[in-house]
Amino acid sequence: MNIITLPYGPLQSNMYIILGESGFYIVDPSVGPDMVSRKCPSLDVSTLKAVLITHGHYDHISSVFEWIKDFPETKLFMSDKDTGLLSDPQSNCSFFIGNGSDYSFVSSDVAGLALWSSSDDQFEIRAVPTPGHTSGSVTFDVKDRKDGSRALFTGDTVFAGSIGRTDFPSGNISEMYASIDIIKKYPDELPIYPGHGPSSTIGYEKKTNPFFL
Repeated sequence: MNIITLPYGPLQSNMYIILGESGFYIVDPSVGPDMVSRKCPSLDVSTLKAVLITHGHYDHISSVFEWIKDFPETKLFMSDKDTGLLSDPQSNCSFFIGNGSDYSFVSSDVAGLALWSSSDDQFEIRAVPTPGHTSGSVTFDVKDRKDGSRALFTGDTVFAGSIGRTDFPSGNISEMYASIDIIKKYPDELPIYPGHGPSSTIGYEKKTNPFFL
């Protein structure tokens, strides 16, 4: 699986590009099309297939309107449980950078993602509910049918060596620990691509992450 990581902004939020033979997927649109074209000049941004959003905090969706403007037919997938966060600067956490912003946009619930992506000839994508950071936080389990590789995109649920905060609106520490228990059950060799910071693996987190012990 060919994955490009683009950290951006004051919080260095990771946007991921999952490259396929006939197009690409985005996980958490914190970088806009123009910057992607500059950073990845060989990538044809018009081949975007879908935008996958792990949760509704501003730093993970800060460029979503740029993608919607340039590619209005593109599907966006996010948990319906997080749509209520988008319009409120306190809930989407954009109040941290001033007066805050309304990030309301139309998306499809992640419950329909598996059925939709089953028509893709390369990637099988499943959204695993992993609440705790927000009530609608999801982890995307992506498998490349061509080479059998697989990866987890955990958003702000799991970081290398840590986990996401649970003191924001709709966060819940008990739900977070239940979500960690779900993620711990994946194979040790499986890569983790978090919303901030470096990538890791399930096995490495089991050995080093205090929240996995």
